[in-house]
Amino acid sequence: MVLVHFFAALAAYALCRDLRRSRTASVLGASAYAFGGYVATTWWPQQVQGTIFAPLALMFTLRAIRGERVWTSSLFAGFFPGLMSLGGHHQAPIFVALGISGVWLFHVFSGKTVRIRFDRALLFATLVAMMVAAGALQLLPSYSYGLDSVRWTGANHPVGIKEAVPYSVHEEASQSANAILGAFMNGVYRHANPQCVNL
Repeated sequence: MVLVHFFAALAAYALCRDLRRSRTASVLGASAYAFGGYVATTWWPQQVQGTIFAPLALMFTLRAIRGERVWTSSLFAGFFPGLMSLGGHHQAPIFVALGISGVWLFHVFSGKTVRIRFDRALLFATLVAMMVAAGALQLLPSYSYGLDSVRWTGANHPVGIKEAVPYSVHEEASQSANAILGAFMNGVYRHANPQCVNL
């Protein structure tokens, strides 16, 4: 776990330096990422291991959007989220993939001409293909296993992969709306304290 946090800090430092932040700011940013928030408060190795690669996925996404070696950057922007899934848990890879997809979709649709939008969509498709290819070693067996698995979610019966988790379970396990204030006001949260820092 020490190495996981160390490599998470290195990845965040690389992102900050790539954004042309000073060394001091980059060290502070890397420390905030690796020793605070989700990375610091999650102690299940299979969940936190994927977070090492999130800053690198964002770094290469931003490089591609800035026009820096767009094909190579797009491939690496997909490679790192795919690599995240090899940690063994789907949570962090899904959130990172959704975040990066949102950035890319904005980038695609902000193109001024159809040709620019098509070229950007092609880069995004390359990213998605690389993400699936890099994570295939974990994704394909997980999907196969998931077809025969059930989960006990607090519902009346075990839930299979094709069944929706009842809304009441989501409501019970989710943060309340006022937990948004928890990022600014200590003690305002339901399940996880967003201000918790584990140094």
